[in-house]
Order: sequence, then structure tokens, then C-alpha cells
Amino acid sequence: MKIRGHLSGNYQFQLWLHHEPTFQDYAYQLFTDRPILRWDNAPHYPNISIAPHHFHNEANQVSASPLSGEPLKDLPCVLTEIERWLSKKS
Repeated sequence: MKIRGHLSGNYQFQLWLHHEPTFQDYAYQLFTDRPILRWDNAPHYPNISIAPHHFHNEANQVSASPLSGEPLKDLPCVLTEIERWLSKKS
């Protein structure tokens, strides 16, 4: 499932979920013509303490993410962080 929405200021938000019986991949991102903030669980950073969950900031620095892979819990966290980031930009 992929949902994309347009936000004010030429920003877009995308939620992507892929569910299989044994795992669920997710990715949330705020972007314009380039990625800005991203959360996902792709297994690219196994050395992060809570791998595979990780966060890419505006400078594409990767760190641990507070997300768990449960969309009903994760989405409010993501939206709060995006709102916080956007309020700093305005």
C-alpha cells in the first residue's frame, strides 16, 4: 500500500507498507524534489541498536528510530515529527 499526500509549501508525505505473513516493511517520508525526513525498516544499517528501524534526517544522517513497525502507533509519531520540522521552517 502506498499513500501520498500533498502538504503546504510544496512538501509531500508518503506512507508505504508492505505486509507479508512473516514480516512487514514500512517507509514514511517527507520530501519535495528530494527526500527530507525518512523512517524505514530496510535492513541496510544492522549496527543501529534497534535495527532494522532507522531514521534519515535532512542531512541524510542515519540514526535509531523510535518506530516499532506497528503503523497505528508509528504514524502519530511520524506526523508529530513532521509537524515539528515544518513549524521550524515557517
